Amino acid sequence: MHRGTGRTIGFGRALVREASWPVFSLVPVLGLLNSLWCCWDRPYRQCLHDKLPDTVVVDR
Repeated sequence: MHRGTGRTIGFGRALVREASWPVFSLVPVLGLLNSLWCCWDRPYRQCLHDKLPDTVVVDR
């Protein structure tokens, strides 16, 4: 879901989100940082692969 509008994300944002986490994982420090970022990010608890396309995961 797009954090700013609350609407579902389109193909472009979904592609950026899904393509960014494997890229982050290729760099050891970024992969670890990506995984741990959501532990201290408040209030949305976004990992770096969520921050890049400005998305949040919601529980319905």
